[in-house]
Parts: sequence; structure tokens; C-alpha cells
Amino acid sequence: MCNADNRCRQLDLVCGKPSRDGGATFSRFVFPFAYKLRDPKNGEQKGDGNQLFYRPLETGEGRGHNEENFLERKKYFTSETRNVLFKRARWFKMDPDAWEDAGWGKVAVFRHRGDKFRIAMLPPRLILFEWPDKQDDVKKSCSEKKDHSHEEILRTGFLILDIYFPQPEGHYPAPTLDDLIQFNELFRYFDRPYEDHYDVFRKAFKNLPVEYQPEDKKWKRIEDSGHDDFDCYFRRWAYLLSRPVEFDGRACRIVPEDLAEKGSKYLKDPDSNDNSKEIKGFFVYADNRAYVWSAAVLYRGTEDLQDLARSSQWKACNFGHWVRFLNVDSIPDGKTQYDVHHGITEYEKKWAEKHTYHRWEECGTWYGFNYHSGVMLTSRCENDDPPRVRHFSQMYFDIVLVLFYLRITLFRFSSALAEIVLKEKGWRKDFVELRRIFNKFTILYQYPLLSNQQQAIEMYDLARRHFDITDFYEEVKREIDDTHEYLEITRSTDLGKIANLIALWGLPLAFAALTASLFGMDVEHLHLWEWMRNGSGFRPNWEFWVLFCLVSVAGLLCWCWAKYKLKIPGNGENIS
Repeated sequence: MCNADNRCRQLDLVCGKPSRDGGATFSRFVFPFAYKLRDPKNGEQKGDGNQLFYRPLETGEGRGHNEENFLERKKYFTSETRNVLFKRARWFKMDPDAWEDAGWGKVAVFRHRGDKFRIAMLPPRLILFEWPDKQDDVKKSCSEKKDHSHEEILRTGFLILDIYFPQPEGHYPAPTLDDLIQFNELFRYFDRPYEDHYDVFRKAFKNLPVEYQPEDKKWKRIEDSGHDDFDCYFRRWAYLLSRPVEFDGRACRIVPEDLAEKGSKYLKDPDSNDNSKEIKGFFVYADNRAYVWSAAVLYRGTEDLQDLARSSQWKACNFGHWVRFLNVDSIPDGKTQYDVHHGITEYEKKWAEKHTYHRWEECGTWYGFNYHSGVMLTSRCENDDPPRVRHFSQMYFDIVLVLFYLRITLFRFSSALAEIVLKEKGWRKDFVELRRIFNKFTILYQYPLLSNQQQAIEMYDLARRHFDITDFYEEVKREIDDTHEYLEITRSTDLGKIANLIALWGLPLAFAALTASLFGMDVEHLHLWEWMRNGSGFRPNWEFWVLFCLVSVAGLLCWCWAKYKLKIPGNGENIS
């Protein structure tokens, strides 16, 4: 049962291609980013020698791909959820035929504790929220001359990478649950977390493809890519992100073409002045790891863990493997599987208890959610009945995808508000636009009900709580409301200053007008009828200018009296 490294095979995972073998283990990595609509006129023609591009996934009813199963997924949710997931968001998938010919479409190798395991990746997908529904709207957005629009806050994309373990053969055994936990912890990074981490990462993934060379139809791998440690983390994500997206008969890019170079420079030194505003805005999440969505399928499910622990207990929080799997926490070298099971603290048990979905816990299927992972541990199902892994891959993932989008968008609103208030002046217009977009976001995405399915409601409530959506939303809303209140106060102050200004100058001007009318009379010869009939009698001679000076002096004296006796404030600087 155990090899020389004390690795018990009783925790072997069920392997295979998830789309064909419904009960197979898989790990999904979700990379969030900001995308921008670019002019299709500047796109590349398909068939230009680089066949790796994303094609639209049709999400219409009755027209979805079998492995996506969009019809069943849409019926699972309310109309509001269907709208934001499958209408306001556009789904793309890497061309499957070209992907099968590429290095990642075949097999790479993951190394852990002296063993080698085969890994493969399904064609990557892009999910782009707030993609315009009509082609004319896309072209209009592409032609916008603005360097920055707050509408772009809602345009967040997600790169979806599904990785699985092919059936074991030859010298490649089936991975265990320990191997899956270590794989998830290492693969999710797109930035080096600390200096010594790269040695572990390179040893585990030196066979991992980094970027594809169309002219040679080969992948550069980490061990021979010639890139430094920062590049080896990020470039494997950047290359897939910068592949063209098919639109209007052309293959256009939605992120900078030189994302790999500029993104790596940004990660090395985020505060460098060489980093463009576009690259800084590309990274929309305050983390250096992708979100992990992973299903571990054991042959007998939780019974295998119970046999390892020699215990009949069924609560997930009591098992060290579940705690580490849920928290995506690596297993230290030298620790046996028995050590992993017992090597947890009371704090970790309480944490796992709060983050575990308990409906099917006693039956042997465990679900857990937090802000950086969602996991399931279950047993193999004959003929995929019930389709636990399929539902976890589809509908349950859709629930968390909406929450992840909400969390990231709230972060983006907070950052945008900070940028606005740092301006010295003239930011009232920007704030009004930001508040309009926030209201749009609230109406479209803060709806009261996600689904009518009881399990979906329970999972949504648990995941939303641990994504901190409500707290973040209330905090951002309070910041916006407080800023709006401040602007209203300054606006009222400005109106008061205008009223004071009118009072300040109105009285002297009224006095001057009265004085002028008196001096304008012909005291010696009134001739009122003649003056009213033809306006004769006015002479701009030296007497007029004397009168003008007297009126001006009288008005100034009246202004001074109003200023200091009535204490009317002057027109101060507009601070908004």
C-alpha cells in the first residue's frame, strides 16, 4: 500500500478526461483581468499562420456544446442570473483543433516527491463580462476616443484553465490526493510569492509549456525557455491571454500584444514609472494567485480517508487532507499521509467547519468555499449518476463566478474612487459618472435571488459570505455616498457664496443706480416730456464724468460698509 516515500496509494485519484469521464478529477484555475475593446480594423486575419485563437461559444438554448451544457445551466438560474452570465457576458473557447496540435493539448509532466505525473489541459476559455450584446455596440465601444471611461470598470474578463490527469500508463502512476493538493498550490501562481519559491516551482514544472512558437509548431518549456523566474510564472498566463479573439470575421486582441514583457516588468517593480497605465489597470485583483476550483475524486470517496485515519468520523473539518485541500495549502516535505491527517490545529478545524457546505457531508460528498478556492471531494459515480462532478464543474462554478466578478468589480470601484479624489480639482464630473456606473452595477448584479434551487441558494449564501461581498459592497457604497454628500455640501456652499456675492454687490449697485438716476435729472430744466419722447438732454461732458466718479465712490463706500458692518463673506476659492 505504501512506497519508500511513505505515500499510501489508497488515496489514489480517479483520472481521465473530465468531458469524457464524468467522474474524473480536475482542477480549474481562474485568472481575472481587465480587458479593453479594440478596433476590429486593426485585427489579424484568421489563418495568418497563428491558428491559436478564441472562438465564440454559442450560449443560446439548444445550440450549446455538450460539454458546456448551457441549456441545463440556464434553466438552473433565475432570469436575472441567466442575463448576466449568458447574455451580458460573452464566452469564448480556444480553437479545439489547433489546441490538440499544440503542446498543451497533449501532455506535460508534474513532479512531486520523486514521482512524475502526466497532466493535460483542455482548450482554455475566456469569459468576458459586459461584452456588448450587438456588433454595432462593440464597434461603437472600440471607436471611443476616451483614454479612460468608468464604463470599463464593469469589463472584467476571466481566463479559465482546466487541467486534468490522463489515465496512468507506463512509468506514470495515478496521483494521490497529496499530489493534487501540491499541484494546486504551485500552479495557481502568476507571480513569484517569495524568492526561494522558484526552486520548488521550477523543479515541479520544468516540463511545463510556456509559450507556443507558430513557425516551429513547438512549445518553449520552462527548463529551456531562457526566461527568468518572474517570466516563468507570468508568461504562461500572458501568452494564453494575448491570443486573438474572433470577432466580426477577424481575430482581434483584447489585451496588449506585448503583455508578457510589460506584465513581467510590472510584477518585478510595480512602482516603476516605465509601467503604462494600461498594464497597471490590467491587474484587477490584489493577489498573485489565480482562483482554484478543484474536484478530487477518490475511488471510495471519504471512506478512503476514514480508512487512512482508522476512524469512522464523517465531519470534514476533522481531516487534515480536507483542511489543506480547501485552503490550497501545500504539504511539507517528509510528512506522511497519516501526519497530514493529524497535523491540524483546533483553529484550522473551526475554520474548515465554517467554510464547508454540510448538506451532503454525512453522505460522503464534501463541498467547501472561500475567497481563493472552491473544492469538492467525492467518490466515483458509475455512469456519472448522480452527475456530481459535472454539476460542480458547471452550475456550481457559475454561482461562484458571479461572486468572483462582484468581488473584483467592487475592488475596481474602490480604486477608481481613490483616483478621482486624488485630483486637485475638477473631479465632480468624474464622480457623477462613477456613481452612475455604480448604480448600474447595483441594479444588474445585486439582485435578491440567484436561483430557485434549494442547494444553489444554500451554496450561494455560504460562498457569498466567505467572499465578503456584502461587507465590501456596503463599504464601497458608504464611500460613494459619503463622497456624494460631501459634493452636495460643497455645492450648497458654492450656491451660498453666489448668493452672498449677489448681496455683496447688489446693494452697492442698487445704490449707484439710484444715485445715477438722481444725477441724471436736469435739475435746472426738467423737460421730462421731451426727455421721455426723444431722449434729448443727455450730455457726456466733464460734468458727466464728475458725476460718474461721485457715483463710483459712493458705491465703493457702500460696499465697504456692507462688507464689514453686515459681515458678508467674500467669494472664496471653490474647493471642488
